[in-house]
Amino acid sequence: MLFVLLILNSGFLVSIVHGEQSSPDVNKGISVGLLYRDAPFDEASGLAASRKNPHVLWVHEDDWGPFVYAMNINGTILGKYQVGIGGYDVEDISIGPGPKNGVNYLYVGHIGDNNANRSAIYIRRVQEPEVNENQLYKETNLTEVDTITLQYPDGAKDAETVMVDTNGDIYIVSKRLPSNKIYRAVYPQSTTETTTLELVATLPEKPEFKWITAGDISPEGNWIILRNDQSNDSASIWYRASGTDLTQAFGTNYSIVDINDEPQGEAICFDSEGSGFYTVSEHAGYDSVPIWYYQLSNLQTTNQQN
Repeated sequence: MLFVLLILNSGFLVSIVHGEQSSPDVNKGISVGLLYRDAPFDEASGLAASRKNPHVLWVHEDDWGPFVYAMNINGTILGKYQVGIGGYDVEDISIGPGPKNGVNYLYVGHIGDNNANRSAIYIRRVQEPEVNENQLYKETNLTEVDTITLQYPDGAKDAETVMVDTNGDIYIVSKRLPSNKIYRAVYPQSTTETTTLELVATLPEKPEFKWITAGDISPEGNWIILRNDQSNDSASIWYRASGTDLTQAFGTNYSIVDINDEPQGEAICFDSEGSGFYTVSEHAGYDSVPIWYYQLSNLQTTNQQN
């Protein structure tokens, strides 16, 4: 069976295809740690693997606060970090380049909008601080925080996915539309004026894309993953050929991989090498939830262009 969808890429229509193909080899998820309900936060809504600090994950609560948390892969909370003042429905976190060459930045997405009535959304950007996986818990107020204000070109909508490309472009994926959409803010983004996002792709109108709650781009930029948290938990993976625009990846085959069912799975991220990915759930009434890790292999043999 072949599913075809059209996407807009720099003014040209490109077809998305999903044909019969082999899936990436995904090892069964292993629980590498536990996130307990008595942690400083209750609802883990976004996840990003540090590219500066080995074995450190960044996580944040699904709330309206300005805080992110560092934890090691076992689930030990290492610190609470304030990113700016105030907040508005923080839904995802990503890591990517920014104004200073060779520096990793945290991008914290205040993008939730259940009622689709916000006139603008925003992302806080700050240099990733140094964290040791064995440090004692600490609280820090991060400085030199930028605010990137964004608006949709076609009206307000809910979203829970922020991804940052290797060139600094920001991507946002809508959540609850019949056919969810992918938007881009090209780098460099203004920190003084509102930037209008560009619609660059529309996902297939299929169950695995109905409830997109998280996503990530691998550190080298060659893989994209989106998480679906409706019915059976799953993730979709696209391959991006070297030297191509990210939107072109959505014109190639994608693979759907099953992941462990979680109470309320709203977080996914590649590891720091792009050789696997982590997921974690909100607690949703449980005393603890696993931190799952999935090793990937033989990725180069999949997602070939039809």
